[in-house]
Amino acid sequence: MNTISYKDLKEYYLNNEQAKENAKKYFREIQPSIYSTGFYSAPSWNWGYQIGIIGVNGTGENGIQSGTVKYFEVVTQFGQVKSAREAYLPTV
Repeated sequence: MNTISYKDLKEYYLNNEQAKENAKKYFREIQPSIYSTGFYSAPSWNWGYQIGIIGVNGTGENGIQSGTVKYFEVVTQFGQVKSAREAYLPTV
């Protein structure tokens, strides 16, 4: 699992307005299980941020076509999604 600097965490996720809007739009108060790919935790903290990938099934809501899956790279804090950048995973 990879670690990330706080500067990069803020730049890519926490200060990214589109990613914060995606978190509210697609995840609301849901605390999903994610496929963890990284984390950030400062030495003086007893908590941190988890980074991972999750797919959202399309139901015709939130702009996702029914029957499709939209993937996001998410950042969670205390299990709640704080930021969700859309991810485009290759398929064969």
